[in-house]
Amino acid sequence: MGVNVLIFANQIRPKDNWLGLLRISIAAEIVDKVTLVGATDGEFLEQEKVIYKKAVDIREIMNHRLVFGLPSKYTHLKLINLFSGKAIFLGVVPGKVTKALGSFQGATNRFAKKTLIFAKSLLPYNYTLAQDFEDAMYLSAAFGQDIGSYLPIGLPKNVYIASEFLKDSGVRDIGILFVPTHRWDGNVSIVAEWLGDKDFVTAMKKFNVYYNNHPNEEERAVIHESVIDTKTLSGSLWGNIDILVTDYSSIAHDYLAAGGKNVIHIIPDLKDFEEHEGKSPLTYESQFPGVEIHTKIEFLEFLENITDFKRDTINVTEYSNVWIGKILSHK
Repeated sequence: MGVNVLIFANQIRPKDNWLGLLRISIAAEIVDKVTLVGATDGEFLEQEKVIYKKAVDIREIMNHRLVFGLPSKYTHLKLINLFSGKAIFLGVVPGKVTKALGSFQGATNRFAKKTLIFAKSLLPYNYTLAQDFEDAMYLSAAFGQDIGSYLPIGLPKNVYIASEFLKDSGVRDIGILFVPTHRWDGNVSIVAEWLGDKDFVTAMKKFNVYYNNHPNEEERAVIHESVIDTKTLSGSLWGNIDILVTDYSSIAHDYLAAGGKNVIHIIPDLKDFEEHEGKSPLTYESQFPGVEIHTKIEFLEFLENITDFKRDTINVTEYSNVWIGKILSHK
């Protein structure tokens, strides 16, 4: 008998993460059924494994072995689970963290709050997914939690992106996706400023240029009209992306983990960013996988020298079987 999976989609961000969980659950042979609560995506409703629900009765939750994104109003189920161990509760972080976070960002918590966070992290059958062991160590240190409460097995959105890569027909122009991270007090990123420069955008006319702003930005940057705003697209764009450009976002690690190769970091304002957002304890090599760029000329010259656009492929079924297996076997 296989396992049942429950996903609270509206508790998991970005959307790519819960879409990845769906694809893993569908592909994993040990999973019998996956219930998606609070969100839907048409292509998955036709899968016989998938059940979509707008809401779920609290009594149904414990009938699932793996529960992703449990809402805080059901936290007491984690205590009840101490005696039965029927469910494994898993939180999903948005991405691998490389920027300053938690205590490294200068945030301070009262002793009682810190104690509660640490105590909750010791509950058995209660974990948070991490991209890798480095990510688990950083999150543990940043939030004062036991490292054993993190599972460094990779984030589900990697599988979603990899699945979209597999759909690529290859009959198209080379695609470049610009994805800056969130800034302080509405400050516009250097990445967005460059995309508002007509001459800079025109110099990339042989490429399909996409822009995706951070979801926490209240105002959208003014970008050139020829740049494709991802918010206007109805479907996934990952199959069309060959080069990823960011500044301080963890999306670079997601792209590489999914099989992408070409990553560029635009970081001429690194000092200002660290002064406002805090300095990460990680090395720059860990924070910025790929190439670091500081000027438009440097960027355009590097762009012209990229010749390898082939992406690695992931066997989604094999990956999913192993990924689910690691959760079930974790002690």
